[in-house]
Amino acid sequence: MNFNALLTGGKVSRKKLAMTKTKGRDGDAVAKPKGRLPPEVMHAIDRHVGNRIREQREKCGLSRSDVAEHLDLHFEQIRKYEAGINSISAGALHRLAKYLEVSSDYFFREMPDDLRQAIAEANSNLPPDIVEAQRKLRQLADSSAKPPTPS
Repeated sequence: MNFNALLTGGKVSRKKLAMTKTKGRDGDAVAKPKGRLPPEVMHAIDRHVGNRIREQREKCGLSRSDVAEHLDLHFEQIRKYEAGINSISAGALHRLAKYLEVSSDYFFREMPDDLRQAIAEANSNLPPDIVEAQRKLRQLADSSAKPPTPS
């Protein structure tokens, strides 16, 4: 059973899950990705994350070359991350967060309100069962990130 089937209880096909019908500019029905962020929003997120990477790198007094060496990348790749030209992988972002001594969510904090709104609008197109699965996954991630309480 694939991940989508697991989340939906096998009731929704992958194609149906991925697409929704909306009205195009001329009023005709157009299929578009369901729950996926528009490219311009993705680029805005990349730019925001890149700015946060640069701010923290400079705050730590590190050069792009220092960061690149730690991540086993070329310094030009770090420049592209910071400019929002390239997206950074989750694994690289996690290693970078550890190196810069911040949590991974640091890079997503202080997101502008208009960007948060665009993300919320894209996520509002998701089927309710997917939204519930996301909520449960976030809850699980939050609970596993908290230090255990002393007994």
